[in-house]
Amino acid sequence: MREIPIVPAFNVPPKEEVKPPEPVFSYTSLSIVTPRNEDHLQSGYAGNVQVSAVLSPALREQDTIVMLDNGAVIAEGRQSNFALQNLNRGEHQLQMQVRDSKGKVLISSNPVTLYVQRASTLNRGG
Repeated sequence: MREIPIVPAFNVPPKEEVKPPEPVFSYTSLSIVTPRNEDHLQSGYAGNVQVSAVLSPALREQDTIVMLDNGAVIAEGRQSNFALQNLNRGEHQLQMQVRDSKGKVLISSNPVTLYVQRASTLNRGG
C-alpha cells in the first residue's frame, strides 16, 4: 500500500469589510454682507462694527469660522457674525475663513475694506 501525502487545506482569509468612500465635502460660498466694501465707519461709532457673513452650506460641527483684520486673526467661533469693538482709525481689510480642526483653510471670503474714522486729539485749536 502506498501512502497518500497529506496536503494542508487552503485557508481563505476573511473578507475585509470595504467601507464606501466618504463623500467629498466642500463649502460653496462665504461672503461678508455687512459692512459693505469701502464703507466708512463714522467717528460716532467709536470703532465698533458688526461684521456678518453668509456661508453655504451651513458650518459643519468640526469646523470654525475665523475673523481676520488686515490678515491677523482677531476672533473665531461657530457663528458668522462678529461684533468688532474699538477698531483703530484707518483702513481695515476684513475677511472671514472657515478652517477645519487642523487649521486648514477650507474657504475664504473676499476681503472687505472698511475705513474707520475716529476723532483725533492732535489738531485741536487753542
